[in-house]
Amino acid sequence: MEVKRILKAIFGAMFLALVFFVILPFFVIRAGEYFGIEPSPNLPGILVGSFFVLAGVSIFFYCFYLFIKEGKGTPAPFEPTHCLVSGNLYQYSRNPMYIGYLSIIIGVVFMIGSFPVLVYAFFIATFFRFYVIYHEEPKLEEKFGEAYIEYKRRVPRWF
Repeated sequence: MEVKRILKAIFGAMFLALVFFVILPFFVIRAGEYFGIEPSPNLPGILVGSFFVLAGVSIFFYCFYLFIKEGKGTPAPFEPTHCLVSGNLYQYSRNPMYIGYLSIIIGVVFMIGSFPVLVYAFFIATFFRFYVIYHEEPKLEEKFGEAYIEYKRRVPRWF
């Protein structure tokens, strides 16, 4: 796969990260402050949150690497994988990248001590669940057929 396509996918992922992990949480925090719910960061929360963020970022980049190496594509819809990725982290969960995303958001919750961001995390998790079940899984069944159906039998959706 050419470098230009990989870079395009990386920049797309960075844009989505900016939106979902910085911009939207910022507005959620500001909305909470408007209603009198202030963030309350503390050292233990910052330490625990940092662990979750680091774990989530690591999972995301490792999965991105697996999509390129094993899937011969990227997580980006405009440059999807050509092969089913079912090894490494994907042998334990069909959706480790989403788990990584949620780990980052939960880490932010701990780091800044924000209940509104916890509510945001719940809505994102709910969105991921419905997106995976009603959009992503049918597309993968259509694309990879029996190989994906067998993979679904072996590996849990989340944990």
